[in-house]
Amino acid sequence: MVVTKKYLIAAVFLIVWVEQVFAETANKVKIIYNAVSQKGSGGYQVIDESQDQDIVVQEPMLLLQVGLDEDIFMHGMFAYDTWTSASDKAFDDATSASLLHRQERESFNLGVTWDKKTHGLSFTLGQSSEWDYKSNYFSVGGYHNFAQDNFSIAFNYSFYDDQTKLFDVSEDETKDFESKKTEAMAFDMSQILTPTDLLLFGHHVITQTGTLEGTLNTININGTRTEEILPNFKLRQASYVKWIHSLDEEQALHLSYRSYNDSWAINSQTFEISYLKSLMDDEAYIEVFFRHYTQSQYSNFETSFDSSQEFMTSDADYEKLSSNQIGFFYNQEMEVFDYEAQFVLGVSHYERDNNLSYDTAQISFGVSF
Repeated sequence: MVVTKKYLIAAVFLIVWVEQVFAETANKVKIIYNAVSQKGSGGYQVIDESQDQDIVVQEPMLLLQVGLDEDIFMHGMFAYDTWTSASDKAFDDATSASLLHRQERESFNLGVTWDKKTHGLSFTLGQSSEWDYKSNYFSVGGYHNFAQDNFSIAFNYSFYDDQTKLFDVSEDETKDFESKKTEAMAFDMSQILTPTDLLLFGHHVITQTGTLEGTLNTININGTRTEEILPNFKLRQASYVKWIHSLDEEQALHLSYRSYNDSWAINSQTFEISYLKSLMDDEAYIEVFFRHYTQSQYSNFETSFDSSQEFMTSDADYEKLSSNQIGFFYNQEMEVFDYEAQFVLGVSHYERDNNLSYDTAQISFGVSF
């Protein structure tokens, strides 16, 4: 199994900076440094049998907001990610892929938001680039509060026009860029049930067309290594519900369930429970969580193949599996030389029943000007 961008970036943004970047001030600059370190073992390697799943990710970010008037502001983001992974290094050592054992990704976006506090709209354009993947995208979204802000509904539509490179194992060289397009629609709602209870629920739909294979994913056909082959269309749907219950002024309990299915007949369920405790007069909090995940197997998954088929993959993420993850986050707001600052630390242990486990440590620090 090769490390891919979606897992790396998801790991970094699990620190949840962007959700609370600009809460009140109209004009602001925020500088953030994110880092993730993972020590893991197991899984199906693309080339060797070391089962080394170590990853190190670093990501400095710059976030900007400029108020045009009391309701309209422009916002922008620039991020520079670098990561090293054991599986990429194994592939590089065994081929001429020339990954230099470290990958880099530059991304930015620019948008405008109209916010009337009870309703609003937002539009964003963005781009990202790395050695084997390029993406241009736009998104538009909005929200509206009803019943004296007791009920809220939000929507978002995003379109990604991407280009991806695959590695030709037989020729021992990287192929030219190939097209991949993604459309994502999200509908989210929230309802205040009681003074101590909040319900969140929503439905997300994603369609993908074009080259959906992993950049370095390979398969074994009777001892011969070649690239995986996947369909060029995928429809993904997910629904979720989350209940937030306040135990008292300093403690809360979160329970959530998510159901997923796609056109490749993969189904999954996720259950999560978390406990939050406010500290230091609400200037800090700690969250302890447990997550359980189950998934059905993709019909074209095999650890190895006896003969060629129309579609073939050995990516362990498509195998039938069950996983558990436990961890905590610590979040603290502070002042550094009279500037607003925020520190986040996260630690988790992940283990699943198809021979994969890892421990992850995340750290993030940001200063606002």
